[in-house]
Amino acid sequence: EVYNVVISNPQGGGYEAVAVGNDKVATTITDNDPCDFGKVAVSEEGLHYGIKDTLGTVDTTDSAVANGSLNFEDAIESIEGPTGITSKGEAVSWSWDANTNTLTGTSVSGSDVMTVKLNGQDYEVTLLAPIDHSDTNAEDILDLEFKATTVTGLSGKFGVTVEDDMPSIKDENVEATAIYSKPMVNLMIVLDNSGSMTNQVTADGETYLQASKDAITDLVNTYKDYSAVKVNLSWFSGLGHSVTNGWVTADKALALLDTIQWDEHDQLTNYDAALANTMETFFDSGRLSGAQNQLYFVSDGKPTLDDGNESAILNQADGDSFEWSENSINDTEEGIWIDFLKANDINSHAIGINGSETESLNDVAYDGINDTNTDGTQVDISELANELVSQIDVKKTTGNLIKNNVNEGLLSVSGADGASIVSMDIAGAVYTYDVNTNVITDASGNTFNGSEISVTTPKGSKFEVDFSTGDYVYSAEVEMALNKETEDLQVKYMVTDNDGDHMSATTNLHFVPEGNQVVGGDNGGYLSGAANSDDVIIGGAGDDVIQGKSGSDTMSGGEGNDVFVWDAEDKGSISEPDHDKIADFSGSDKLDLSDLLVDANKGNLSDYMQVDGDNVYINTEGSVSGNNYNLHITLTGNTSDLDTLLANDQIIL
Repeated sequence: EVYNVVISNPQGGGYEAVAVGNDKVATTITDNDPCDFGKVAVSEEGLHYGIKDTLGTVDTTDSAVANGSLNFEDAIESIEGPTGITSKGEAVSWSWDANTNTLTGTSVSGSDVMTVKLNGQDYEVTLLAPIDHSDTNAEDILDLEFKATTVTGLSGKFGVTVEDDMPSIKDENVEATAIYSKPMVNLMIVLDNSGSMTNQVTADGETYLQASKDAITDLVNTYKDYSAVKVNLSWFSGLGHSVTNGWVTADKALALLDTIQWDEHDQLTNYDAALANTMETFFDSGRLSGAQNQLYFVSDGKPTLDDGNESAILNQADGDSFEWSENSINDTEEGIWIDFLKANDINSHAIGINGSETESLNDVAYDGINDTNTDGTQVDISELANELVSQIDVKKTTGNLIKNNVNEGLLSVSGADGASIVSMDIAGAVYTYDVNTNVITDASGNTFNGSEISVTTPKGSKFEVDFSTGDYVYSAEVEMALNKETEDLQVKYMVTDNDGDHMSATTNLHFVPEGNQVVGGDNGGYLSGAANSDDVIIGGAGDDVIQGKSGSDTMSGGEGNDVFVWDAEDKGSISEPDHDKIADFSGSDKLDLSDLLVDANKGNLSDYMQVDGDNVYINTEGSVSGNNYNLHITLTGNTSDLDTLLANDQIIL
C-alpha cells in the first residue's frame, strides 16, 4: 500500500525548512487497533425449556448455536472471554483448551455455560445455559465481546449477542367440571358395642352407642343421597358380629342398625375380632361390582382383648384381657390388614370418640385405594355425625393453573432461565414458593417444606396446588356437592425466572357440577357444561361462547352473536354418538370446530361433515356417511346447507 505524507503549515504559524535527501521521507505507520470481525447472535430460546417466540427488544434467532469467521492471515493462538458475566447468579470464568481449540465458560458450580470452538478462521458459539440479563420486564439482549490473538501477536474482537428468554403465561377463564355425579359405593360400617359404649352418656342423655347409631344413620342417608350404595354393617366387642349378613340396601341397613343392642355378657373391646369379621364379610353376596369401597370403624376405646394369635387375625377371644401391649394390633397383623385393604381397594376410616387413644386406631386407618397410610381421627361424640359425613370421598377435579398458548406446567412456561419464585394469591390467601429451596411461605411468614399447599375455599372445599408443576386438585365440600352448587375461585400468580424476568396472570376457575344448568348474564361470556354429562346451557343477551363438552347437551345462545365450541374430546363414538341441540341457531351464530376437526379445511370439510336441514352429522376421523358419525348436532330452524354455512362464515376451522 502507498501512503501520502503531507507536511502542512498551521494557519497563522510559520514553518522551518527541512532538508531531506532525495526529496523523500521514510515513515513507519503502526496499526495497533484490533480488528473488529462483527458479531453473531444466539438465543436462550434454543435451550431446553426455552420458549420460542418473537417477543423482546431484539429477537433475531431461536437457536443456541451461531457461526462466524475471523479472517486473520495468521493462525489464531487463543481466544479470551468477557468478564462480569453471571449465570443464575453465579460468576462465569473462561478457560482456553489449546488441544481442542475451544474456549469454555463455566459457572462457579461447575456447569458449562458457553463454548466457542475454533476451526481454522471459523468459529462456532454454543450457548449451553442461560446468562443473566439486566431487564426483568422484557426479553432484552446482552452483548459479549471476545478477543482472538494470532501466533504473531495480532488481535481482533468479535461479539456474541445473547438474546434473553422469559416466562410466558396467560390469563384464563376455566370452566372446570366438579364431578358430583352419583358414584357407586360399597359402605362398610364396623361399630364398637363394648360396655363403655353404654356406660358413658352424652350431654343430651344418650349413650355413646345410641349417639353413634344416630351418626351412622346420617352417614348412610347421606351416602344414599350421594351415591348408589350397598351397606355391610357389623358390630364388635369381644367378638365380631355381622348385622346385615351380606350387602343390603341403605334402607334395610338402617332398619337393622336400630336392632343393635348392648350385650351385657360381652363387654370387652377386641380389634382383632372386628377386623377378622370385616375381612370375612366383605366377600358376602350383594356387593356392587366396580364400586368404590369405603369402611368406617367407630370405637370409644383402646382394645382390651385379642385373639391370642400374633401371626394371624382371627375372630376369636383367646388372648389375655386388659393387656394393652398384647391386645393391640401388632406389626404382623397390621401388615395383613393393609394387604387386605390394598388388594380390595378399600379406604378404611378409623374414628375414635371422646378421648379414646388414636394409636390403635392408626393401625386400622389406611387408604387401600390410593395405597396411602392415614391416621385415625379423634372427635367429640357430639361431632361424630359431622365427622363421618365430612369423610365422604367426593370425586376430585384436577387441572393445571400455569399455562401459555402452547404448554402447561411450570417447567414448560418458565423459559430457559428456569423458575426461581412462584407466588400465588388463591382466593385472597397469598403464598410464595422458592423453587431453589423447595419452601413455601405464607403471608404471615410461616414456612412449609415442599411444593404443595392445601387451601380451604370460601365454601369449605379443598383446593390443593403443587407449585412446582401448577397442578391442582379440587375437592368440593360434601354438602355443596350434594346440593350441586357451583363455586368460583380466582387464582392470581406470578412466575419469576432465575435472572429476574417475571410475568403475571390470572386464572378464574368456575367449578360446575355434572348435569348442571348453566345460565349466562346480559354481558356475554364463556359458558360451559361438564364432560360426560347432559347439560342445559342458556346464553344471555350478550355475545356468548358456549361449550357443552362431551355428552348430549341442549344449548341456547339467546340474543347476540354467539359461538358454539367443540373441542377434540367433545364427541361420542360411532356406536354411541353424542347428540347436541342448539335451540336458536341464527345467521349471526357460528360453529367453532377448529379443535374438533383439526385436519379439516374448506376444501375437504364435506369428508367430515354433512348438513341435512337442521341435522348436522360429523365424523372426526373423516368418511362421514349414513350412520358413520360420532357427533350429531341439531340446529333448530336451520335451512342452510354446508356450502351456505361456509359462505356465511358460520363455521370456524
